[in-house]
Amino acid sequence: MARSSIVSKALLLLMFANIGPHLGVAAQKSYNAPSAIFTGRIVDREGIGIPDASVLIENNYRIWNLPSDKNGEFKVALPTATFRITIERVGFKKLIVTDFIINAGSPVSHSFPMDIDCCIDVALIKPAIPSNNLPINRFTALPQPNIDVNGYFASDKAQRGRIVQAAIVIDIPSGYHINSNRPLESYLIPTQLKVDAPSAVRVGPIVYPRASLRTFKFSKKQLSVYEGRAILRFNITLPANYSGGSMDLKARVRLQSCNDEVCFPPKNQDVNMRIDVAGVNDRVQRVNGWVFGRR
Repeated sequence: MARSSIVSKALLLLMFANIGPHLGVAAQKSYNAPSAIFTGRIVDREGIGIPDASVLIENNYRIWNLPSDKNGEFKVALPTATFRITIERVGFKKLIVTDFIINAGSPVSHSFPMDIDCCIDVALIKPAIPSNNLPINRFTALPQPNIDVNGYFASDKAQRGRIVQAAIVIDIPSGYHINSNRPLESYLIPTQLKVDAPSAVRVGPIVYPRASLRTFKFSKKQLSVYEGRAILRFNITLPANYSGGSMDLKARVRLQSCNDEVCFPPKNQDVNMRIDVAGVNDRVQRVNGWVFGRR
C-alpha cells in the first residue's frame, strides 16, 4: 500500500508539472491578447462632459480602474472580451453597463449618459403651519423658480473696428439662489455662459460677478452662490471691414437653481442679442447705464 501511494503521488506530480506551464501560457495569453483602444465619454443629459468620474471596467481576468478627464473622457486598451462597466460620480446616479463587448483590431468609442442624483424636478416640503385646506401630513409641491435671463449692450450701436461692452443679467427671485461659476462642491453645477458670434467678430473673456458664501440645509459646507441679480460681462470687437448692418449674438446660460433645502436640475437658457452696426466715426449713444454704470 505504501509503495502504491508513493507511485500515485509521483504520477500526480508529473501530471501537474506538464499542465502547469500550459496554464501559465493560457493566463499569459489572456493578458497579452490583441487589444483595441476604447475611448469613453461620460456626459449628463445635456451632452456635457462629466469630469472626475470613477470608471471601473472588469472581465474574468482583470480590473481596470481609471478617472474621466476634464472633458469627461477616458481611454484604455482592452482585449477582445465581454466587460462590465461601472461609473460613479458624486451627484449622479451610479451607472452599470453589463455585457459590453470589445473586439480587438479597431478603435471603439462610446458615450455614457448619467442622470443627476442630487436634484429633483419638484421639491417636496412640509408646510410649517397647518391650515384648514392643507393637513400637516400632506406635502406641498414647490416648482422651479422663474429666473429671468436677458442680454444688454452698453451702446445703441456697435462701431466697426471698436469694442462694445455687453452683459447677461440674471434676476433670481427672493428665497432662491444659483450656483456661482465656482460652486465649491463637485456635485453642484456651475453657472456658465457661452457666446456665439459671427465669424471675425471677437468675443472677449467672460467676467463673472463676485459670489456670496452661504450655508444651506442641504450642505454642511459654505457654498459659493449668486443671489438677487448676477451680471456676467464681456466685450465684443467688430473688425473694421465688417459689412453687415447689424450683428447678432447667441448666448447660452447654463445654471442650476436651489432654495435653502434642495437644488433643482440644471437647465439652459438661450438669449438672442442684436445691435445695429455703425461706422468708426459715426456717433453712438451710451445706454443701459444701470447695467454698465453711467459716465
